[in-house]
Amino acid sequence: MAELCESLDEILMIRRLKRSEGEKRRGRLIFAAGQLFGRFVRNQVRHLSNHIRSGRANLSDETAEALQLIRNYIHSNVPRKIAGTLCDHIHIYVDASFDDGGYSGLSGLGGAIYDSEGNPVSFFSEELSRDFLETVRSDGQVTVIQELEMLALLIAVRLWFREFKSHRFVAFTDSESVRGAFLKTWSNNTHNSRFLTHIFQVEEDCLCQLWLERASAQPIEPIRLPL
Repeated sequence: MAELCESLDEILMIRRLKRSEGEKRRGRLIFAAGQLFGRFVRNQVRHLSNHIRSGRANLSDETAEALQLIRNYIHSNVPRKIAGTLCDHIHIYVDASFDDGGYSGLSGLGGAIYDSEGNPVSFFSEELSRDFLETVRSDGQVTVIQELEMLALLIAVRLWFREFKSHRFVAFTDSESVRGAFLKTWSNNTHNSRFLTHIFQVEEDCLCQLWLERASAQPIEPIRLPL
């Protein structure tokens, strides 16, 4: 680990990384992420992958920041902890709506949390202003429903993970794009990638394990994952 940190320090000092060297570093970082860390490091490695594909040698500010975050994680060398009960699962349901001047003209997001017995614990529900939607929407973008679905998940994680530290969580969303981005730990959507970064940070800080599932049209009974 010390050797890997030293090589990252050298790269960050000169802010240059050739494609061949970048591919070597990426392989080692992915291995380290899989052995020692959670999804946060894999989320940041994507910036290195983008740098390699670009063919550039000079690091962008975004890539340099990602490498610095990865270096700090490796250098801290914090052991993976297993704490709390492994059989008690918390269930979260999140959803969002986007109606840009349509039938209702209302957009919003919400979520609900249940204990492992299916008892409701808490919820949130928020109407979103047009000004807020415009800060999320890029030029020429028609809908921001994908971003709102991911934002609902982030809010649920930030609200409830610290209250239920060291628990396993099963979250449900009706967005396949959000679930796919979560499983691969990154998204081509800039907002969603940033949301995922924060989700994975909170997940690790609170020693929680999160699994994201696709919600069906039928009512879902609480489930327990196998140990």
